[in-house]
Amino acid sequence: MYWERRYPCLLTNEQLRELIIAQTKANTRGTNNGLVGIADITCDIGGSIEFVNQTTTSEKPFYRYDPLLNVYSDNLNGSGVFVLATDNLPTELAKEATKHFGDALLPFLPNMVHSASLSELLHPIQLACIAHKGKLTSLYEYIERMRLSNSRESLSETNGKREFTYKTMVSLDGHLFDQSLINEALDVIEKAGGRFRIASCELGQTVDATSHAELEVMAWSEEALCNIVDQLASVAHRSEQRMTKNNVSNGSISESFQLETDAITKGTSDGQASNGVLIIGAGRMCEPAVNYLSYHGIGVIVASFYMEDAKKATRGIPNTVAVQLDVTNAAQLSSLVSKVSVVISLLPPDFHVLVAKCCIESGRHLVTASYVSAEMSGLHDLATEANVSLLCEMGLDPGIDHMMAMKTIDAAHANGGQIVSFVSYCGGLPSPACADNPLGYKFSWNPAGALKAGRNAASWKEAGKLMHIPGDELFSSAIPLRLSKCPAFAFERLPNRDSLQYGDLYGISAEASTVFRGTLRYEGFSDIMNSLANLGYFNREPCALLQSSEGVDLRRPSYKALLRELISQLQKEKGLDDSGFFSTQISKLDPDLFLSIGCCKSQTSAQRVSSCMRHLGLDANEDIPAVCKSPFEALCARMEDKLTFGPEEQDMVLLHHEIEIKYGHGHCSEKHVATLLEFGDMGTVTKDPFQKNHSAMARTVGLPAAVGAELLLAGRINLRGVLRPLHPQIYAPVLEALQSSGINIKEHIDRV
Repeated sequence: MYWERRYPCLLTNEQLRELIIAQTKANTRGTNNGLVGIADITCDIGGSIEFVNQTTTSEKPFYRYDPLLNVYSDNLNGSGVFVLATDNLPTELAKEATKHFGDALLPFLPNMVHSASLSELLHPIQLACIAHKGKLTSLYEYIERMRLSNSRESLSETNGKREFTYKTMVSLDGHLFDQSLINEALDVIEKAGGRFRIASCELGQTVDATSHAELEVMAWSEEALCNIVDQLASVAHRSEQRMTKNNVSNGSISESFQLETDAITKGTSDGQASNGVLIIGAGRMCEPAVNYLSYHGIGVIVASFYMEDAKKATRGIPNTVAVQLDVTNAAQLSSLVSKVSVVISLLPPDFHVLVAKCCIESGRHLVTASYVSAEMSGLHDLATEANVSLLCEMGLDPGIDHMMAMKTIDAAHANGGQIVSFVSYCGGLPSPACADNPLGYKFSWNPAGALKAGRNAASWKEAGKLMHIPGDELFSSAIPLRLSKCPAFAFERLPNRDSLQYGDLYGISAEASTVFRGTLRYEGFSDIMNSLANLGYFNREPCALLQSSEGVDLRRPSYKALLRELISQLQKEKGLDDSGFFSTQISKLDPDLFLSIGCCKSQTSAQRVSSCMRHLGLDANEDIPAVCKSPFEALCARMEDKLTFGPEEQDMVLLHHEIEIKYGHGHCSEKHVATLLEFGDMGTVTKDPFQKNHSAMARTVGLPAAVGAELLLAGRINLRGVLRPLHPQIYAPVLEALQSSGINIKEHIDRV
């Protein structure tokens, strides 16, 4: 039941008195029916039920009211009606709800116990704290103002006059209470000497839901009223917040408007940046970066071509705003970049140079998590002349791998050591519990990129010899790997592109006889992928079978039809006679089929690929999507459908370095081992509420980029031009910040 002061009472004292009198007369005639009690859980004191003049408690839920004598009593024995007005029923939770609430609160308790002041509390608890040291907190000051406003309204109506004759209704939509818009709106009205009345208020019932309030704003003149409304427009904090004004009495104002205000860039002018960060790209890596920056008091604008993605990345995070951006629109991009001090580009790598050029023109720093391309490297001199830092490779790999390596290498060189061997492995994988398919692998984005990487040529140095593997032989070059500090994992390693360049980057080419960087997968992955490649599934050329069919009666080919086509091609290439043998084996996905056509070298390998193809449905009679024009695209479509993470599944990242160092005569060589092992927290309750429901990959890519932006904002990086995190000015504070954020790197030294 919803009631406002402007509405009449549903039941007055006089109406109840008449009802009780009539009921008493009826009872004397033998009728024993009538009103026994009132349960008012809305608890509007003196509101819709006039005689509800106090609230009750769970321990003492009733009192008695006698309308004939106008007497209230805690004794329920007597004439009148009983009244229940328990104001805290929402806290009377069932056991299951209590447990759920407790589990949600538990991660915050250590911080609450050890916090000496309100400012030390984690942000969600600060938002939930209504009163502190006997006073309403700033976020909830509106409560007292509403009470005062209601009391003034009541007094004014009692005196039969209105002091403020010009008025208008203003609608507020957005996160009014959890982001302080209501307080700022009331500040504006009071400072301008106006008055207000809350005509209606509808609260959002979830974190994502917005609230709605109708404010009647009053002033002594039309000019004053217009001034108040104009100031109200300027306090909108989020692009989702909208204000609509109408129905002005005793004045000529009659209009409506919609306003989206960017609080992050408010007050900036051309050429003058705010101390904020613009993140372009709202994918999975974005939210950990937004959380980190917001938690450290830095305003963040998240821009995406898809507005819904930007809203999702900022939803529920304070001091952030979402905007729509087409990066190919030079004017729009320049306008946004010029309003902040640092830009983080989480776009696909092809767009980084476009953003970098805009940053150079605007004199703003840039952070990316991607490799330095030749075109990006070509911007070094321009960026240096513009006093701009283009800080690249600030993710996991590349990123944290550089930092871990340079920390050890710089320390070794400072102590007179030489690097004998540098070996690094990195892999993004499903956690063991979620590696529940034959490949032991899952994708959190389109598989095409990861699969194409498996066809890149690789070069490295091993025991003084230069090694090279062509791209089409990469999967067959994988070898099993066991890490002594992670003995439970059965890995395999694949060479990762050009490792030789890292000898130059790290300054160890002349001294290190081994420089190797590898990709980690669970054992058996490469064997299956190599077999699929041998079958023809990595062929990216258009396939005649998959070209769009003409005519309404023609259907798309099925996955089984494509499998038959690929095997038929292999038969012709190898001069094999079918005689119905292969057709029978295809229907059963018989491992012997893959042995007989030469795409597998062993029975174990054939069994693996048979199991994987069955899991992926590559033998299904299901139509292949029309967008798939090649066997490779058909394989990607199947993997995207069958090998994705579920909402409760965790990913895992493992970054492992082994660096052998030789010191002078009389000293033993040392092997420095460093391991970063992170698990995603999808569907789990974590110790840090700001890292809830983020994948390990998102955290280890998004956080380094955010820390890099923070350092640039604070002026702690004075290097300019195109940069990698190879300098202690960069890697030392970033590694420290990552450890503070819960990303731990375990290190130890073995004597060799």
